[in-house]
Amino acid sequence: MAEASTNPLNNAFRSAQPTNAGPSSTPEVGDLCNNVNEWVGGVRWQQVWLQDQCRCDANPYPHIAVQSSPNWLYGPTQDQASAVGSGWVLGTAPYGNDFGIFQYEPDVNPGWVQVNGAAKEISVDFDGYPWVVNSAGTVYNWAIPNGPQIGGFEPYGSGIDAISVASVGLSGLNGSSATPATWAIDTNNQVYYWNAVGSVWSAQAGAYGKKIAIFSHGVKGDGCGPVPFVIGTDNNIYRYSCSQKTFVGIGGAAGTDITTDFVVDFNGNIDQWNWNSATPSFGFYVAAPWGTNTKIGGWVNGLFAASTTTGQIAVVSGK
Repeated sequence: MAEASTNPLNNAFRSAQPTNAGPSSTPEVGDLCNNVNEWVGGVRWQQVWLQDQCRCDANPYPHIAVQSSPNWLYGPTQDQASAVGSGWVLGTAPYGNDFGIFQYEPDVNPGWVQVNGAAKEISVDFDGYPWVVNSAGTVYNWAIPNGPQIGGFEPYGSGIDAISVASVGLSGLNGSSATPATWAIDTNNQVYYWNAVGSVWSAQAGAYGKKIAIFSHGVKGDGCGPVPFVIGTDNNIYRYSCSQKTFVGIGGAAGTDITTDFVVDFNGNIDQWNWNSATPSFGFYVAAPWGTNTKIGGWVNGLFAASTTTGQIAVVSGK
């Protein structure tokens, strides 16, 4: 691992955090006001813009800092990942059939800090916490019982052999009662959701896929809140409709990888979900750094990418 002071990802990581806002701008709910970000009682609290004033709120609704002129900053070649989240990756050194789990910390040496555990797939929820699936198909989520230094992975449910998992998060602040918060795909490509009523994984009828991600919105005015999008077994992309309680197609959109609000398309570009238009669709955002050989992971900590051939890591920077 490279020294943090020489790692070009450091400044990009910081700039990818939720944008500052104040009375002189038109802020969104959840925008940081004064860069206050501290741990109190085992919960990350931030001073955020809510109801025309700045006040502290736990796990506010986050958003990726979308750049108008995006470009990629590349990490040192010795920093490699087999799977990527937003600020979290899996390494390339094997631990049995899994890989080590690393969190990006720009102010420590090296920038990537290994935590306990190993997995084959990783994603990051809207609270900034990772979810992983190991080679045995067990889903784990990051739990912080006593503060940031004593966090760790705990099993989340049982009964399915998962290959992909995605969640809004456990805070409950960002979800919608119309849409389950946590979803997974098993080794038979069946899509499941976490049924909080029975505390079990329930199969979503007729839904099959390769990878799943939670998007911040479905379509304008649907009232669904954040919803899952799936790359189907046919490589087409489907979104969940809470009114129909099923997945629906998106005009032939297809991709090789998916994360919150973004997809790698078959032209080697990263496209962003434009949910607020009259005809919601994916639109070009930035060329993928390694074309269709790019894995992506994005949300709270920005848009990260890794090469499926070399494992090199990059993060979006720009204005």
